[in-house]
Amino acid sequence: IPPGKYTISIDKNQLDILDSEARPGNIEFNVNPIPEGDFIEGLYFSLVPKNYEEILEETIPVDTILADI
Repeated sequence: IPPGKYTISIDKNQLDILDSEARPGNIEFNVNPIPEGDFIEGLYFSLVPKNYEEILEETIPVDTILADI
């Protein structure tokens, strides 16, 4: 692709078929005009079920744990 600023996203129709959503919704990146050609990596999406809520483990402060000992 030619040098420039781009935004990439997962096709909405495909997400609907999979009943999923992409995280993040889109990724912005630049293709730089260098003689050898630019190499872009690290553009990662996660597909999760619609209305998915990640359950985070509760973190207990260390001083609370030590107080119980």
